[in-house]
Amino acid sequence: MQTQEDIKNEIAATNNSIIALQHKVFNRSNISFIFINKQATKNYDFSEIGKDYNRLLGLDYNLASKDNKWYGKYYIHKSFTQEYKDKDISVGVNTNYNTKNISFRLSGLYVGDNFNSELGYIKRTGVIKINPNFKYKFWPENKKIHNHSLEVTPVFIWRPELNNELSDRFLIARWGANQNDSSTMGAVVKNRFTHLYRDFDPTRTNGVPLPVGSEYNFTNFEAYYSSPSSEDFSYTITPSFGEFFNGKIKSIDLRLSYRIQPRFNSSVQISYDKIKLPNPYPNANILLIAPRIDYTFTKNLYWATLVQYSSQRENLSLNTRLQWRFAPLSDLFLVYSDNYYTEDRYDSLFVPRIKSRSINLKLTYWLDI
Repeated sequence: MQTQEDIKNEIAATNNSIIALQHKVFNRSNISFIFINKQATKNYDFSEIGKDYNRLLGLDYNLASKDNKWYGKYYIHKSFTQEYKDKDISVGVNTNYNTKNISFRLSGLYVGDNFNSELGYIKRTGVIKINPNFKYKFWPENKKIHNHSLEVTPVFIWRPELNNELSDRFLIARWGANQNDSSTMGAVVKNRFTHLYRDFDPTRTNGVPLPVGSEYNFTNFEAYYSSPSSEDFSYTITPSFGEFFNGKIKSIDLRLSYRIQPRFNSSVQISYDKIKLPNPYPNANILLIAPRIDYTFTKNLYWATLVQYSSQRENLSLNTRLQWRFAPLSDLFLVYSDNYYTEDRYDSLFVPRIKSRSINLKLTYWLDI
């Protein structure tokens, strides 16, 4: 992919390339190789020294045993930049074991402080993380409950560049049940410790932030119930409450779905958070509403529309997509999207100002060689 330069906004023209190879090994496992390259194609006065290119070289092993009890992923990736020559490696291990009654996961990763893949997404750098999981499933002779389980997940994150200081800790305990009518229910307890490495406003309202260097230990309680998914109308409700940094939070998440088989499917997500922090920190009431509609005209022509309103981001967005499958594994997409400001920014009465608008046409074609 070749991108265009934008001199006004100091964006360089770049060439972006990816090569990926995969080879099957043993019964169901595979080993894969990936190379990613981002290279500026011109020299610019505004270009930062040492940032003309960004590259990544990676090797992955994906485990899947013949009996399907063991599966996992193991990888080592190294990034290459002119700016950094060390601490630019990421290594991860993830081993899972699953049987009828017992399942567990042994998982961890290291991301170097200078690891950088500009064509990918890296949540955090300079961390060591372990997040094992243990789950035991019960199969009672009960007319209502098909099975239920107890699950424990501890998560620890350290900062190796800061003498392995503990950055975050999560302790999660969960009970869940699957009923014979396909409904589910459960309860979750979460305890979290976090150390702030910069000023942080947890409400995202541009209020007085929590100070850098402060530490917080807080606990939340959550319950959920999902009605039978086989019904034309179904719902999931998830209330929660508890501590939130140095304050309190009450939340509810509601998801409603309705379908008319075989053509029409609709859903709406409604999330509300009430956050109360002590003075001088801000309180917040955060609302998210996201309806979605999917319609199937024929077996090869589909239409999907998503609308989303966020009071936290002061944004109303629309995305609508028409998909035509004109050949096996081959599609033509026509996509229209809009983003609007929703607070105090209007072009005229009751007409919000547009943030962005786009129309995109995408063609994919499967070559069966």
